[in-house]
Amino acid sequence: MQDAANPSLEITKTLKVSAIGKYPFITLDQSSIDFSTLLVGKSETKEIVICNSSQVPTSFTIERVGDDGKDNSIKLSHFEGDLAPGATSTVVVSYTPAIPEVISCGYYRVNAQGGNELNFSCRGQAEGYDVELSAKTLHFGEV
Repeated sequence: MQDAANPSLEITKTLKVSAIGKYPFITLDQSSIDFSTLLVGKSETKEIVICNSSQVPTSFTIERVGDDGKDNSIKLSHFEGDLAPGATSTVVVSYTPAIPEVISCGYYRVNAQGGNELNFSCRGQAEGYDVELSAKTLHFGEV
């Protein structure tokens, strides 16, 4: 910018602009759930908590990673949601084994829109019924 009275004199002005960028950041209370051994036909539930640790609202999605769709024994209560700043969402994970001696594993990815990505896993082993006879033979006598 030049001075009108003295065209050879330049006037310099400094304008300072500052800003803070805020991005969503989610955390999980645990990275794996182990249901251990469970009898076929029984059901057990556990919870995993997703927390929005940032100061901006976000939405999240959960997707199953590497799933062939054959093992449906591990299920989640929901696969998406919205989180206010500092809010939490509890996802209920249920395990209901159907085939004896099968180890079920589920791997999941949680994505925060515009933010970070987290992984968690679920594992459980199915135990079948163990049935035995108390005697090898039965004798009915004279019938």
